[in-house]
Amino acid sequence: MSVFLLILKWIGIVLLWILGILLFIILYLLLAPFHLSVRFENRDTFKIDARIRSFLSFAGFRFYKDDGLLKETTIHLFWGAYKKVDREEDEEDDEKEEPGVIESENEKPADEKAENEPVKEPAIKEPAVQKETIRTVSKSEPEEEDELDKALDELDAENQSGAADEKKENRLDKIKAMISEDNIFAIKVIVREVLILLKRLMPDKCHVDFEYSIGEPDLTGETFGAFACIPALLNRKNRIVPDFLSDTPYFKGFVEIKGKIFLIFVVTALVKVLIHKECRDLIFSK
Repeated sequence: MSVFLLILKWIGIVLLWILGILLFIILYLLLAPFHLSVRFENRDTFKIDARIRSFLSFAGFRFYKDDGLLKETTIHLFWGAYKKVDREEDEEDDEKEEPGVIESENEKPADEKAENEPVKEPAIKEPAVQKETIRTVSKSEPEEEDELDKALDELDAENQSGAADEKKENRLDKIKAMISEDNIFAIKVIVREVLILLKRLMPDKCHVDFEYSIGEPDLTGETFGAFACIPALLNRKNRIVPDFLSDTPYFKGFVEIKGKIFLIFVVTALVKVLIHKECRDLIFSK
């Protein structure tokens, strides 16, 4: 009996330790800050480097992409004890044809040429009438094929335009159904919580150095004024150069954003949204 009680005692101790560790991990993830870092760069190639790291590097995530040449996703947990790396590279075809000795007809001896050459038969003259008929048929058949191809292309274009119009109408109907009087309360709640969450997600540090153009001088000036309204960009180290003379939109430079977020804010926002029946009906409606 005492042995049985001792086994139950150790099982209870182990279960309490497991529950304590799980509770510690949950509280750690909810209350400890997650550091965010995103860097966009467009110089010779377009690069994206996004990182999420928890406090004391307990967990982390990284996504790196270099203009389609390299794509790498890294996930690590428990301070690197568990690590998963997904790496994709675009391998170029560097294989070249091996040089080989190709004998041409000019390099062959005259005897082999004479043996390999077939005996030429005398050409048979065809009547002129047959040539003319062949020419007229060869001219008329491609024209008919071109006309058929054009007709088929026009039908395909009409079908595609009709399908696109139907999709647009369906989307408009869905949007109108969402913005109905029954869903106004749910939309207000969702927008309010999203704005609060975005306010808490504002970056702490922002380092930029780029030149850009929207393609039109008025839009370029408006975006430059919008950049000036962001407090994180008001730094002497940052440099933003708008190009009002360019007719083509472009972006050249880099943008690096750093900040932190508490997961408890995201969870509370979700709870505040999903606690209302109207929000649940709007989100999970087909």
